[in-house]
Amino acid sequence: MASRDAAAGIRAMKPAYIQKMPLELLSDIFKLSIAEPRHAIRLDGVSVGLRRPAPWSLGHVCRSWRATALGYPALWNTLLVKLTTDAVAVEEQLLRAGARDADAPLYICFDLRSLPDVPQSALDLIIPTSKRWVAFNCATAS
Repeated sequence: MASRDAAAGIRAMKPAYIQKMPLELLSDIFKLSIAEPRHAIRLDGVSVGLRRPAPWSLGHVCRSWRATALGYPALWNTLLVKLTTDAVAVEEQLLRAGARDADAPLYICFDLRSLPDVPQSALDLIIPTSKRWVAFNCATAS
C-alpha cells in the first residue's frame, strides 16, 4: 500500500523546469559541464582532461537526459580509457564513445598505470577510429 501511495505521489508531481527546457539548450549545458576537466593528465605538453565520467553521469539522471547525452557527439570527443582488469567495461566505453559520430574528432588517452600493456581487445576496438584522432596519448607508470 505504501509503495502505491509513493508511486501516486511521484506521478502527481509537476515536471521540473529543466525537463521543459529545449533540448538544444540542455545540450549546451551538458557541453559546459565537461568544458573544464576536474582532473587532467599532462602528456607531452598536451593536457588531456578526465572528461569521460560527465557524459555517463548525465545519462543516468533520467531517460530524457540519457537520450540527450547519447545524441550529442560533442560530449564524447575526449575519451580517457583507464584500463583495468574489467575488459567488458573498457570495451563498452570504447564502443559507445567511438560510435557516437563517425566524423567527429577524437582525443584519446590510455591510462596504463594499472596495467603493463593495452589489451588486444581494446586496440581492436579503438584502431578503426584512428582516422578521427586529433591526439592519442598514453600514460604509463614509468
